[in-house]
Amino acid sequence: MAKELETEIVCYLIAGAIIGVKLAFDGFKKWKYKRYIQDIPVSKIGSAAMGLVKLEGQAEGIGQTIRAPLTGEECVFYTYKVEKYRYGGAGDSHWEVVSEGKSDNIYFCIKDSTGQVLCAPQGVELLNKPTFYFANKMLNREIPERLKAFLIKSNIEYKQIINNGHFRFYEWVIRPNDYVCILGSLDKIKGTIEDISDFKATLNKRLKTIKNDPETMMTIDTDRDGKISQEEWEAKVKEIKEEIAARAQDIPALQNRIAIKKGEDEQIFIISQKKREALFSGLQWQAWGLIFGGSAGSIICIYLLSYIFKNIFVLNPISIVAIIGLIIILIYSVKRRDKSM
Repeated sequence: MAKELETEIVCYLIAGAIIGVKLAFDGFKKWKYKRYIQDIPVSKIGSAAMGLVKLEGQAEGIGQTIRAPLTGEECVFYTYKVEKYRYGGAGDSHWEVVSEGKSDNIYFCIKDSTGQVLCAPQGVELLNKPTFYFANKMLNREIPERLKAFLIKSNIEYKQIINNGHFRFYEWVIRPNDYVCILGSLDKIKGTIEDISDFKATLNKRLKTIKNDPETMMTIDTDRDGKISQEEWEAKVKEIKEEIAARAQDIPALQNRIAIKKGEDEQIFIISQKKREALFSGLQWQAWGLIFGGSAGSIICIYLLSYIFKNIFVLNPISIVAIIGLIIILIYSVKRRDKSM
């Protein structure tokens, strides 16, 4: 029994050391973001140069907006995550992601006083707090009907023998006219208007509306024989396609074929709805917390592992100096990275 307990402790300590290293690297990533946001000036959309840029403006949909999957909120971009609590043996219970996604295949626009530009959100990282959060574990709250409907649609079981399962729901949205600060690569994009706009979604929505409206359906029956032939339906579909395409022609951002996106060389691509000063300060504190918290956690786990394995690394003046030395090297590494950015 003691041997099994020691093995379990060793596994936890190894996992803790690995997680600590990962957190430290995440801290370096946040620090890199902070430096970019601090050093790169804001460009006006109308005069922005190709390459890595920072833009500020308002979000705007192309044609129509979309609906967020959890709340149904009208938006131009969303990302969501659903976690379910899995009960296991001692120490084995954990939160597991059961559903997640984002609208990264739907373009939207960023506009300021000088113009507008497309945003191709594939690969973007959203640096915002969730706009919606719901959890029912602590207070065992009833899951709202809309969230139940989402779970059912996603084939996720939420009922248990005694009560509902425990879930955490997160959703992040960018609404029309929301302020955004975006850092990414400005570049030409390929594809037709149909490819880069929400052309198909708009078309499908229009056709669905028509099918649910008997009066409109009657107008499609041009020969008045009481039936809508294949030719009559295709003629109506063509008419709607031309109408949508004509409306898209009035959107300058679609005509320019220029978008801010994740670059091939510069991989950084982030969006925040915080003002620059608040974003800079928040990233700075997050970076230091992750770097030192992760490093300290790893050092402690490694020390305990060494102690378990025959006291190879005991707490003495030499080990204390070694730990302090690691911290100094870490600080020096941060400063070197800061200067190189």
